[in-house]
Amino acid sequence: MEMAQILMVITLIFMVWGKTPLYLTAIVGSTIAALAAGFPISGKADITLAKLINGGLNPVIADITGVLMFVGILETSGFLKVIINKIISCGSKLGGAPGITAAGSLAAGCIGALTGFTQPVVTAAITGPVATKLGMDPNKTAGLAAHAGHFGNFAGFTHPTQVAVVATAAIGFGAINVVGAITGISIIAFSWYRIVREMRKNPPIISQDIKDEVARSLSNKSGISFSLAIFPFLLFCIGFVLGIPVFVDGTVCAILVAILAKMNPSKSETDMIDGVKRASIPIVATISFFVYEWCYQ
Repeated sequence: MEMAQILMVITLIFMVWGKTPLYLTAIVGSTIAALAAGFPISGKADITLAKLINGGLNPVIADITGVLMFVGILETSGFLKVIINKIISCGSKLGGAPGITAAGSLAAGCIGALTGFTQPVVTAAITGPVATKLGMDPNKTAGLAAHAGHFGNFAGFTHPTQVAVVATAAIGFGAINVVGAITGISIIAFSWYRIVREMRKNPPIISQDIKDEVARSLSNKSGISFSLAIFPFLLFCIGFVLGIPVFVDGTVCAILVAILAKMNPSKSETDMIDGVKRASIPIVATISFFVYEWCYQ
C-alpha cells in the first residue's frame, strides 16, 4: 500500500508540473497505483480495478469513454484509414464490385459499432463510385452499403440501441456483441452472395483502364503499414476478451497508437478527448433509458 501511495504522489507531482498530458497522467498513474496496491483487474474480489472505475462512472458510460478515446486517436493518426482501405482491397479480391461494397459496409459498421453513430457514407464515398464503375447496379450498391447500419447497431459497444438494451436489461457487453456481429455479418454476406450470383449471370464488360483506376484508388498512399495500423486494434480486442476494463483497455491502446504514430503527447490527448465528444448520443440514450427504467419500477 505504501508503494501505491508513493506512486499517487508521483502522479500528482507530474500533474502539477504541467509537462505531461493532464488526463492521461491521471488515468495511467491511478491505474498503476491501484495495481501496485494489489487490487486485481477484475473478478469477484471486494475491490477490483473494474469496480473502482464503475464506482466512479456508470459502467456503460465508462466503456463508451474508453472506446471513443481509442477511436479518436486511431482516426487522426491515419491508422483507421489504412485499416479501412485494406479491408476494401481484400473485398475487391473476394468478389469484385460486390466484394468491395460488402467490405466497405462491414468497415463502416465496425466504425459505427465503436463510435455509436454508423455512417455508411464514410466508406461508401470510396466504394460506391468504384463499384458502379465495375458494373454494379447503383441501387444495389447503395442498399448493400446501407447494411453497415445493421452491423453497427447489433454489434455495437456505443450504438444507442445496443446501449439501451445493456442499460435496461442490466447485462454487460460481451456475448450480446458476438451474437450481434454474427447477425450483422450474415445480412451483409447474404446480400453480397445474391449480387455476385446475379452479376455472374450477366457479367459487365469492364475496360482495363477502369480496372487500373480502381487499383490505384485502393492503394495505400499513407506510408503506414497495415500490420502497424492493425496492431493496437488487435490488442484492444484481446484486452476486451481477457476481461480488462474497457476504459483502461481503450486508454492504453490509445496511448500505444500515439507512440507508434510518433505523435505529440499533448496533441494526442486532445485527439482522444475529441473522440469522446461523440459520446453525446449514446450517453443521452443511456440516461433516457435509465430514467425510463426508474419510472417503470
